[in-house]
Amino acid sequence: MAMSTKECPAGTGCAGQIPAGYGIYLNAGGTNYLLYADDGSEDHGVGDTDIEIIPLESGVSIQSTSPASLSINFKPPDPTTKINGGLADEGVITLALQSGLSKTIKVNKAGLIWVE
Repeated sequence: MAMSTKECPAGTGCAGQIPAGYGIYLNAGGTNYLLYADDGSEDHGVGDTDIEIIPLESGVSIQSTSPASLSINFKPPDPTTKINGGLADEGVITLALQSGLSKTIKVNKAGLIWVE
């Protein structure tokens, strides 16, 4: 959405507007993540518009995030990636399965995403 400078969807507080960027927000222990339209702060906060709460697949939960309360923001046109408002160089998300297995997802400030 950030790369295409997509307008906010109908039914949201920013409908028809092109936000400064889009991001995702995650908390440890959750079973979903939040997609938000950024107000220009490059971090999830009070002025942002929540677009959609996206549930993880059944049996999957967010075991941990680093930094805690992880916000990953993408700002067009390149896009520029900011993790917790530019305070972190990398975001780490560990997903846990009911079976006890886990996977770690890393996102760096260049926007590269990989799974370990």
